[in-house]
Amino acid sequence: MLLVEASKVQSLFICKQLNSIGVVNIEHVDSIFAAKKSLSNFIPELIISSMYFQDGCGIEFIEYVKNVYQNSIAFVLISSEQNSELLNQVKTAGSVAILTKPFKLEELEKALNLVLLQIDELTLD
Repeated sequence: MLLVEASKVQSLFICKQLNSIGVVNIEHVDSIFAAKKSLSNFIPELIISSMYFQDGCGIEFIEYVKNVYQNSIAFVLISSEQNSELLNQVKTAGSVAILTKPFKLEELEKALNLVLLQIDELTLD
């Protein structure tokens, strides 16, 4: 899994939540540039990303991921964004789930279950 989160505090919280439900193989980066660089070295099954970074926006990043990797990587957005137009752009670009900060552990588990369903569907084709 690749976690793209600019805030160290937020990334620690998210990693702790993921660890508590059994996810341990997490690479963390803090910018879109670093995420793209990481993707050139390994292809994760899932990217969890926040919306805003100093070097860009999560919408452009998910569009990049979906175009370059042809929908082979599941994407979950975690954001405090409330603008429905922006969130719809993320959904349209292919995000499996959008979690609103602050999120509950149950919501994270539900998003991961959706990802697992999507991965199973991709392998059945």
